This record gives sequence, C-alpha cells and structure tokens, in this order.
Amino acid sequence: MNKKICIYHRPTFQDQESIDSQVDMLKNFAEKNNLKNAEIFIDNEAFWPNLNRKSLKKLLILIKNGEVSMLIVKNSMKEKTSVVYWK
Repeated sequence: MNKKICIYHRPTFQDQESIDSQVDMLKNFAEKNNLKNAEIFIDNEAFWPNLNRKSLKKLLILIKNGEVSMLIVKNSMKEKTSVVYWK
C-alpha cells in the first residue's frame, strides 16, 4: 500500500498571514524536499479549543489506519514561521 504524505493547516488567532500563503509555504516545503503528491487538509474556521474539525477527523482516521507516512504542519507556537514534519 502506498502511504500518503499529508499537509494539515488550521488558522490560529496569532496567525497574521493569510491561509493561502500559509498553505503555499507548506506546499513549497514539500516540493523543496521532493515530497510529491501531498494531500492537503484544511480546517478554515476551526479555532482552539474547538476539536470538532472535519479535516482533522479525516486525517486522524488515515493516520490510525496506517495510511500516512508523513504529516507536514505549520508550527504556529514560534514567532518565526517554521515547518515541522514527522515520518
């Protein structure tokens, strides 16, 4: 089974950048690291503490089923925008 590379994004109150620019940053990270065909999951209006996020629920099911090899997310806890990934 081919496992998926996934990108997940949700806005936070601290985010100053537009959602489009943040997602572009994540996609660029994937491309620069030769991570092709990343599937993108976005929860546009899901803020903490709301855990009822449609895209996150779909992503968690894929992860639980062993269908995801890597998850790329924006680290919004740092002042500088950075990307972290897990494999």
